[in-house]
Amino acid sequence: MLTRNLLRFAVRGDRLDPRWLKPTSAVLGLAGEILDHWRSGIGRMRGELDETESAILHGSRQLLVGRGLSKVLTDGCDFGDPASAEMLRSRALRASFAALAAPLVSAEAHRTAVAAVLGVEPAALADAMYADLPDRAVLAQVPGWDAGQLIARCNLALAQGLLLGAREVRVHLRDRERGIQRRLLRALARRRLVAEVASADGGGLYLTVSGPAAVLDQRSAYGMQLALWLPALACARSWSATAAVIPPRAQHETTMELDAALGLPGDLALLDWVPTELRQWLEQLPAKLPGWQPVDAEPILLTGGAVVLPDLAMDDGQGAVAIELFHRWHLAQLHVRLQQMRDGLLPGLIIGVDRGLQRLAEARPLMDDPLIGERGFLFSDLPSPRALAEALKRARNGTTPA
Repeated sequence: MLTRNLLRFAVRGDRLDPRWLKPTSAVLGLAGEILDHWRSGIGRMRGELDETESAILHGSRQLLVGRGLSKVLTDGCDFGDPASAEMLRSRALRASFAALAAPLVSAEAHRTAVAAVLGVEPAALADAMYADLPDRAVLAQVPGWDAGQLIARCNLALAQGLLLGAREVRVHLRDRERGIQRRLLRALARRRLVAEVASADGGGLYLTVSGPAAVLDQRSAYGMQLALWLPALACARSWSATAAVIPPRAQHETTMELDAALGLPGDLALLDWVPTELRQWLEQLPAKLPGWQPVDAEPILLTGGAVVLPDLAMDDGQGAVAIELFHRWHLAQLHVRLQQMRDGLLPGLIIGVDRGLQRLAEARPLMDDPLIGERGFLFSDLPSPRALAEALKRARNGTTPA
C-alpha cells in the first residue's frame, strides 16, 4: 500500500476525496515506462535499478504519481534472497582488528591484508561484506500486470493507505450469493477485525467494521489487517462502503466513499487467506482432539437481523459446536455477546477469551463473568487443545465446571 508521503487526496469540508489515478494517455505512458524498466532489469540489483529509474520519474511531470506506481510495482516484485554475509563480515572484522596490532602504512594496504586473510580480491571486499543489504537484492520476477492494471492497483493502494486512519467502515454488501458472503465474513474473522454484522433487505449484509482509530492498542497492526481486507471485499460484485477517516495532516474526521464502480482489483488469495499459525493449528487439531473434526462455521442469524460469525466449529458426529474467539480488540463485542448468551439467544455457542484482555482495566468486570467459565475458556493467541476439549465436553454434557 502507499505510504503517507505518497497519498494523494483532498479534504473538502467533512468529505475526503482520494485523487484516483485515471488511465489517461500520460499516466498510461508513465506506468508503461516503469513496467518496462523493471522487466528489463531481471537479474540486476535493486539499488542499481532504483538509481536508473530515477531518470524516468524525474523526467515526468507527475513525480508523485510515478513514485506511487513504482512503490506498488516493486512491492509486487520478487527479489531473490541474497546469501547471508554475516559470517564474512565477522571474519573481516576479526582480521581487521588483528591487523591493527601492527598498523600498515595506508588504508589500501590494510584492506589488501584483510582481503588476503579472507581469500578475496581487495576490490571485491566491500561488495562481498555487504552483499546481503536490501539494495543488493537481485530482481527475480516482475508481476505480469499491464499499465491499466498497475494504475488500478495503485488506486487500491491509495484506498488502503487512507484506511490506516479509519475509525469505522460501514459496508453494504449487496451480493446475495452465500458463498461470497461466508468467505468475506471468514476473512474478517481470520484477520481478527472487530465487526458487527446484520442482514440487509434483499439478502445482502450490513457490516460495521471498527478501524484502527477505534481500538485500544496495537493500532498499526490492526490497521494493516483492515487494509488487507479491502482487496477481499473488492472480490464481491456489488458493494459500497463509507469510511470515517482522519487523514494525514488533517485535524478532523472526514468521510470517504468507496464502491465496486471504482474498479479496485480484488485478490482471491487475500479473500481465502489463512494465517500460517492458524492453518497449522487446525491441521494438528484432530490428532489432539480424538473424535472431533474442524468444520466450516455457519453464521448464526439472530432475531432482529443481527448475525454472529463463529471463528470455527467442531463436529463429533452429533452435530457441530460453534466457537467464537474474542481477542484483545474485541472488548465491546464480548460485552454484547455475554448479554446475548445471558438472554438465551445463543444456547450452543462456546466462547474463547484472550488473556490479553485481562490487562485492560475496562475488561476486568467481564473477565469475572461466570459465563466465561461455564461456556468458554481462556486462551493466549490460539486456544490450547486441552482447554478447547474441556469446553466441548461441557457443551456436549451440559455441565459447568466445579
